[in-house]
Amino acid sequence: MDGAPTRSHGHEVVRTTLTQSSIPLRPRRPSARVLVHVVVPLAIGTLTYAAWRSTDVRIVSWMSRIAPRAVRALHDAGPSRAPAMILGSLPDAAWAWAFGAMLSIVWLGRPSRQKAPWLAAGMVLALLSEIGQAIGVVPGTFDVVDLVAIALGYAAGAMIAGR
Repeated sequence: MDGAPTRSHGHEVVRTTLTQSSIPLRPRRPSARVLVHVVVPLAIGTLTYAAWRSTDVRIVSWMSRIAPRAVRALHDAGPSRAPAMILGSLPDAAWAWAFGAMLSIVWLGRPSRQKAPWLAAGMVLALLSEIGQAIGVVPGTFDVVDLVAIALGYAAGAMIAGR
């Protein structure tokens, strides 16, 4: 035999051959990509809300129930005023970045024809969170700036994490 692995199926022997292209040169380690492009943006978005948004925002009220002292400390330590764009749109862009990046990481190394429909569906889903506010099916206030921030954040996260 030439060293090719064999498998026995009943009375016949089936030979399999591994081609050079079917063996990855080095395993991909997405953990660093996930940390940088998913965990960090989620933390930035969440901390921005916790530090500067009022407790009437749903995620801040949830966080206040879980860790009231931490949320109070963030509010006290944060600047008293931050630009409205940072308060409202940075978390949306950061969360959209994380979502686009995660989908891109899941499909990393796959041909564009396989991953493009999933990335496009993710973009639509991300945008629907804001569009749902415009039509009244998602709680919150629709904002065009937020819609643009979501689109740009998602696209940047998907493109950069998918390299």
